[in-house]
Amino acid sequence: MIRLKNDPPPAQLDLSKQTELTDRFLTTNTDVWKAKFITEAVYKLSYNKCCFTECKLLEEGKYPEVEHFYPKSLYPLKVVEWDNLLPINGAVNKKRVIMI
Repeated sequence: MIRLKNDPPPAQLDLSKQTELTDRFLTTNTDVWKAKFITEAVYKLSYNKCCFTECKLLEEGKYPEVEHFYPKSLYPLKVVEWDNLLPINGAVNKKRVIMI
């Protein structure tokens, strides 16, 4: 498991933008955390590596995703909260869900 940098959220993710994106998620169930400015900043926290396996996310054959520490199904108000976002290899995430 890789230690994540404690960078501040991107400037674009201010309180009004968080509120807007959270409201959009609640009303349309859209994956608002996949916005380019969010994903790029989240990947940067781990030097573009999966926080669990440390594989390089942006290589061919990897499936980079932004995952939530607190599940969005239980904590929908935290979907774009900066401290709740993790860089992860999507293939590993799918296996993790199946194992649970």
